[in-house]
Amino acid sequence: MLIFRFHIMAFSTAVGCLVFGATYALPLAKNYPPTPKQLVANVQVEQINKLISVPILLEQLVYELESDKSASYTSLSKLNFVLYGGATMPDKICQKLVDNGVNLVSCYGATETVNRYEYFN
Repeated sequence: MLIFRFHIMAFSTAVGCLVFGATYALPLAKNYPPTPKQLVANVQVEQINKLISVPILLEQLVYELESDKSASYTSLSKLNFVLYGGATMPDKICQKLVDNGVNLVSCYGATETVNRYEYFN
């Protein structure tokens, strides 16, 4: 049960897509997890209109956008929303995304709210 709890977002997203008739797309990459460069390429696919991710991948995406001068936040700002969960997101990353027109949504559940010290001791 403990392992499943950490993957409930992927499961609920997949089921939600089936129920509501949406398309569920995994990262288009030869390896997993995708590299920051592959993440940039993925969000530039025009059919994608929502992104659900963990903070570390979004953080890598921001660093890639900042280091690659030919890349821009335009694709991210066109998404309906970027939802993240599974951990906390650094304030500076949130601010950078919001300042560049990204509709950022945090999703908090059991993973983010558990008292880790008490839980593991």
